[in-house]
Amino acid sequence: MQNKTTIYWIGGFVLVVGGIMLALRAIKQSQDRAKLGGNTPPQPTTAEGNAPAQPRVEGGDGYKKLLDSMTEGVVNAVKNITGRYMKYRVSTMDTALNVRQKPTEYARIVSKLPKGGTIFARTTSNIGWLEVSVDGQKPIGFVSAAFLRYDG
Repeated sequence: MQNKTTIYWIGGFVLVVGGIMLALRAIKQSQDRAKLGGNTPPQPTTAEGNAPAQPRVEGGDGYKKLLDSMTEGVVNAVKNITGRYMKYRVSTMDTALNVRQKPTEYARIVSKLPKGGTIFARTTSNIGWLEVSVDGQKPIGFVSAAFLRYDG
């Protein structure tokens, strides 16, 4: 139950940070528009003629750096949580679950997990596949996420 609560807190945190990032981006765009002449008094002219002087846009890098650092922080937090092994129960109907060498249904079978047994698993970059471990430390292979249920 504690892991589920942690995941909910992280999800809420990600939503709040995303909202802040969108608000900062909107403020930045608003300031840029104002500096470029949107809803502002007429721009001064150059000494050579009637052409308006080009406004200087300053400080744009500050918002970008802030957004980049916030995004990086959120990504690292999610990687930290999703990179951990968590306890799962095998939920196959009748047979043992095949553990494969690679995250594909055609890879060589390296082991089998008994129906109803428990195993440690973590997410991978391959959607729909989990990397499994007997001890929560050393990976033994991959299984389809469809056949595991979180057992916290």
